[in-house]
Amino acid sequence: MPNFYMLNIVDSTNAHALLLAKANASVGTLVISRQQTMGRGQHGHVWSSPIGGVYMSITFTKASLCLPIENLTLKTGEIVRDFLSDFAGDKFDIKLPNDILYNGKKICGILVETVSRGEDIRGCIGIGINVNNFYDDGVSLKQICDDKLELVPEDIAISLWGKIIKGTMM
Repeated sequence: MPNFYMLNIVDSTNAHALLLAKANASVGTLVISRQQTMGRGQHGHVWSSPIGGVYMSITFTKASLCLPIENLTLKTGEIVRDFLSDFAGDKFDIKLPNDILYNGKKICGILVETVSRGEDIRGCIGIGINVNNFYDDGVSLKQICDDKLELVPEDIAISLWGKIIKGTMM
């Protein structure tokens, strides 16, 4: 049975999830934080993580995946794109390798990280979504949807978690 960790603030949900994965956490363990102080993206890029966004990581093992590990980022992107389309239609695109855009503006980043001990490969899928935040160079669900719509990042994360588990793991 997967565990669930809801944190107010953390350096990085991926860093936390990787520690859990190394300690043999249950597959599908979910780490959510309301804020990250050191959120990160591909190639060490910083992911701005103020209160109001979805910051989540899900643990996995190579053996738990229903697809090759090298396809995990793209498959996760497809799931997130489809999930976000439920909020605002089909204006979301995947910018390879790991971003989701809405009308050309970034709304989501995905970062898959792994650790290995011999043949035992464990890791996490990190997802950051701009929900109630406002950005000049990006976009948030709040900006896309009706401004009066109540968007609760934790509820969004839990809903998305189920779709990620169903679409990527056995």
